[in-house]
Amino acid sequence: MSVLEKYKVRFHLHDILKIKTMSSTDGWLSAYVTSTSYNSSIAMDVLIAACDYSIAGGEEITPMDTEEMYMAEIGEKSTRIYRDIDVWGAGGATPDFELPTSDFREIVLGWKDYIESEKNKKK
Repeated sequence: MSVLEKYKVRFHLHDILKIKTMSSTDGWLSAYVTSTSYNSSIAMDVLIAACDYSIAGGEEITPMDTEEMYMAEIGEKSTRIYRDIDVWGAGGATPDFELPTSDFREIVLGWKDYIESEKNKKK
């Protein structure tokens, strides 16, 4: 089973708003990945590089926040997503969603591929 199947990831245009979006088994995962902060190839490359660095045994990357104030801690083994950076910053926050960093990386790569394929269709 692929990572995208495992989390029931589906990339699509929103029926009403007609914007690119993603659905998955967890709303916070979808919200973080599709954040307006990650709607460019460059921003997604930074996120993928952070995953690669952590997976390779680098220091934990924290925080990777978004314009919507979601936040992710990207560690060697797992990525923890929080819906509110202020709550996380106050200390003791429980992640709203956690998954292996390698899975998170694959989902971000899928989102990047989807965004880029949609851009190429418009040309």
